[in-house]
Amino acid sequence: MECPKNYIQTVEAIKQIVFRLEKKLNKKLDEMFNKLSKTLNSTLNILVIGKVSSGKSSFLNAFFDAEKDKPKFKVGAKSGETTKAKVIEISRNIRIVDTPGLADINTANSDETKKFIEEEGIDIGILVISGSADSTQKEGYEYLKREAEKVFVVLNKSDNFSSENLKDVLQQW
Repeated sequence: MECPKNYIQTVEAIKQIVFRLEKKLNKKLDEMFNKLSKTLNSTLNILVIGKVSSGKSSFLNAFFDAEKDKPKFKVGAKSGETTKAKVIEISRNIRIVDTPGLADINTANSDETKKFIEEEGIDIGILVISGSADSTQKEGYEYLKREAEKVFVVLNKSDNFSSENLKDVLQQW
């Protein structure tokens, strides 16, 4: 039995549509693969930033469940203990960075943080705050929002507040 001519034309038209769709799909998959492969080979930088003595290093030690006598990040009794960015490689493509902080009276420490961001970039910013919102902490927050894809705010030393005062501090942020 012979197929009608219009049937053969319809099948050929469908084949052409499928061929064009397959070509578009392959192009899209190639684009997605190329984008993903670039991401897989890049490093995710997570920076911890905040005012001097806000508790950045202490936060990181708690985050990594470091023992008090074996901290991963040095904590000192005086302000400005961290003077250089300290990088910890969590995996081949993920690293977390303890920074000297922002708004340090010793501007070289703040400059060190900004220099690291300029040279290495920042994907995720964690702003450690230790109290009510003030202009320097707000500036740090705005800076992070400009520089990082994602920003998290961590209220440290919250045990210093009564529950009512804590609500007020959280509301400010």
